[in-house]
Amino acid sequence: MLYLLSKDVRTVRWNGEPLHEATSAIVKETMNGDFTLTVKYPISDSGIYQLIQEDMLIKAPTPVLGAQLFRIKKPVENNDHLGNYSLSHLRRCDATFYHANERD
Repeated sequence: MLYLLSKDVRTVRWNGEPLHEATSAIVKETMNGDFTLTVKYPISDSGIYQLIQEDMLIKAPTPVLGAQLFRIKKPVENNDHLGNYSLSHLRRCDATFYHANERD
């Protein structure tokens, strides 16, 4: 399950807004390189797609590391879905962001 979180979140103490209508979510990790999430989300009557904005966070399960945070970089609105937008993984080396597993 994917969850949408505010861009200002410093520690994850709750799951956020469930993105239960996502039709595709693919995590891709390159050794010593990019760690990305690609999501397709339908434009539907629920209106949840309107909440998805640049710089917000998505909490997503990953095969090896468990739940991880990804920052939305470029949402693209198509005719029937938000799709193929770029999300970058928050890493410990990012100066202004915190990894979900960091201690307070």
